[in-house]
Formats: sequence, C-alpha cells, structure tokens
Amino acid sequence: MSADGCVTMKTVTVTVDEIAISVTANTTICEGESMQLTATGGTIYNWSPTTGLSDPSIANPIATPTTTTTYMVTVTNATGCSEESAVTITVNPNPILLISENTFCGGIEELSSFCMIAHFSNSCCIS
Repeated sequence: MSADGCVTMKTVTVTVDEIAISVTANTTICEGESMQLTATGGTIYNWSPTTGLSDPSIANPIATPTTTTTYMVTVTNATGCSEESAVTITVNPNPILLISENTFCGGIEELSSFCMIAHFSNSCCIS
C-alpha cells in the first residue's frame, strides 16, 4: 500500500526454462577399446574427468579409459540453464592366453606337441 492509501497491482510473467538432456547409456568395453560418448540438449558441454577423452568440451567425445570410469557431463543450454548426468564405462581386461607345451589336446594327436589353452575371465573376445 502506498502512503496515500492506494493499492497498486502488477502482473509478472515468469518463464521457467527447463533443460532435458540425454546421455549415452552405461556400457562395457574391452581394455584398449574406445567408444563415443554422446550428450544432447544443450549448447555447451563439459565432461569430467578429462582423462581418456578426445575433447571434454564437445557433445560427443571419444572415450578410451584404461580402467572403469564414470564420466560426468554438465550440459548448458542457450539461456544458461545447466543439468548434470553420468555414464559409466566398465573396462574389462583382455583375456589371458596360456600356451602349454607337450599337452594332449582333446584327441587331436597332430597338435599334441603344442596346445593352446585360453582362459577367459571376462566377456572380451579375441579377434
């Protein structure tokens, strides 16, 4: 109320700017492999940690982690609103290949002087 007893009303419009982001799903890769991370919904992207990333300031960097890593991304839109999300890249070690001399190889006599025994401790494949 003003000093003279008048009441003034004003209308204010409030615009809520929501940001909806989408990020790559959690993934498993083998040691030494790379994968592309992707985030959408903004104009500015900041990934961390930066270790193993081709460029932490773009929407779709290539990740080459050496161990299982959770990458956080902050996405900012044109009006300055930000949202964070995370993606975990699980890194499986490569399989171990053991070579044993003079082992009988399942009935294949011509290969009996050298037998390859593969030990797979994870889901990585030998290519």
